Amino acid sequence: MMKINSSKSNLFEPYDQVCQVVKKEIDELKKQGSCSFQVTNKID
Repeated sequence: MMKINSSKSNLFEPYDQVCQVVKKEIDELKKQGSCSFQVTNKID
């Protein structure tokens, strides 16, 4: 298992970086637009 993870880590490193950036953006959107999300949910 360790060998497989170490060999694949190089391939998945860029994907991990993208995931981290997306998570940060989503967190910021939730903080900034929490009210807007609540309003849209109420309208629906």
